Amino acid sequence: MNTDVLFDRAFAIRAAKPWQHLFDTHIFAVRFSDGEIACCSVMGRNGTHLALALYSLTDGLYALDKLMTTDMRVLPRHRAEECMLGQDCIQVSFENAQEILAKEAKPVRAYAKAHGISLRGQHNFPVFHRYRPSRMPWALTDETEQQHLLEAMDALLEISRRLNTEEPLALGDPFTHPIPLLTATPDGYRWDSYTLQKPDAPALPAGKIEDELALARLKKRKKPCAPWALAVFMSPTPVQAKPAQVPYFPYLLCVVDTGSGKMLTLTPPRKIDEYAPHFSADFLPLLQQHGLPREFWSADDRTTAFITPIAKQLGIPVNVQADMTPMDELLDELYDHLNDASFEGADEMGNAPDDAEVLLLLAAHIADAPETLRAIPDYMLTEIRAAIAALPNSRNALCALDKEMKRRRLPPQQ
Repeated sequence: MNTDVLFDRAFAIRAAKPWQHLFDTHIFAVRFSDGEIACCSVMGRNGTHLALALYSLTDGLYALDKLMTTDMRVLPRHRAEECMLGQDCIQVSFENAQEILAKEAKPVRAYAKAHGISLRGQHNFPVFHRYRPSRMPWALTDETEQQHLLEAMDALLEISRRLNTEEPLALGDPFTHPIPLLTATPDGYRWDSYTLQKPDAPALPAGKIEDELALARLKKRKKPCAPWALAVFMSPTPVQAKPAQVPYFPYLLCVVDTGSGKMLTLTPPRKIDEYAPHFSADFLPLLQQHGLPREFWSADDRTTAFITPIAKQLGIPVNVQADMTPMDELLDELYDHLNDASFEGADEMGNAPDDAEVLLLLAAHIADAPETLRAIPDYMLTEIRAAIAALPNSRNALCALDKEMKRRRLPPQQ
């Protein structure tokens, strides 16, 4: 699609300023020319993020509902950021020049110059992004999605015209009140009422111990008293396999012995759709080394979904905790380190570090905390060392790892 058409509608919306009349809870629906329906939300009433977002009626609507019903102020930072980055939508937003990449600003400047539009002031640079869960917002390139966004912007302009003389759309829970449904016709827009169905939560990855023999041996062992607290959490540092691919936020597994307060493991990062079998494989030697806990503790749905099948295999209960402050404090500290490192690691084009660089950042963090380094299982020490050995500027991390491996009398790594 010719992006000039998208810019034309985007600048028309910027001039109409619908966020002065609407809140993000004023949800409306649009029936596209191909028959598909999406619900839309306008953001910007508080003046900080001006945008129109389109959500599909399945996964997109679930993400929107979760965002609208979650109080971010009471969540630990790692869970709040996962919720924010769990959006599944198409979005046009209006940014400041210094907040976007040069390659995003260039076509905006060219269009504005050709059409005599001033870009002075705040939030005057429209950008078109595709949001997917646990991925960086990325340029909108799919032509079908571009067409949907174009038709949604036209519908919003129709709503803006009505708002000049009519009251805003009804406030309230969009799942208990009908919302407007706009359909473009040759004679203008047809307005209907549409009732949204509250979406089901998507299935989350579940763990499983595949080694039946090892499982049978584990079940015969005596259970110690101290429960283990677990967290499957999203890293704040995106990774990018290739410059053309969308950067994603990998997941890690942290396990803490609540009796001693010792971190038993922090796994290497894995993709969202791949972590369950890897974390399950990492979890088995942990159980073999430390024995079976009396309980597993979890404080969120993702962690509970992962550990519950394993707990059933072992005959160990899962205690869903409303508060796991020590674990949250540990993860917040890790987040601070990885966030700082991610800003240093991204290049001027906004390309994220790759998987090996994330392992290096993680290893450097662990190397700075000897008590944490000592908590890592033997097999994981060798994995981390092998992963960072070929990377530049890894001497300090390698020295710390080698020292710990020597203390444990593990075979030296080449």
